[in-house]
Amino acid sequence: MKEYIIQIDETQKDIMGGRPLLELPKELVRCQNCKWWDKKDDSPYGYCNACKHGFRSAHWEVGIYRTYKGDWFCADGERKQNG
Repeated sequence: MKEYIIQIDETQKDIMGGRPLLELPKELVRCQNCKWWDKKDDSPYGYCNACKHGFRSAHWEVGIYRTYKGDWFCADGERKQNG
């Protein structure tokens, strides 16, 4: 199942009573489905290897070797090609 992040304009209403989107939905990629994440054996945690592979983001203050649970997510997640 894919999940999406949407931004809604709370000050506006459309004809159907809903609220218009401010921008197109963006896919949310959880760590367990991200190409940068490798699960630790016998643990719900895994390593984010983005920095190790030379990927840098404006969202990061420093390049560190990070661990997260598989259901976590970040703004820089990239879906695995086979997932």
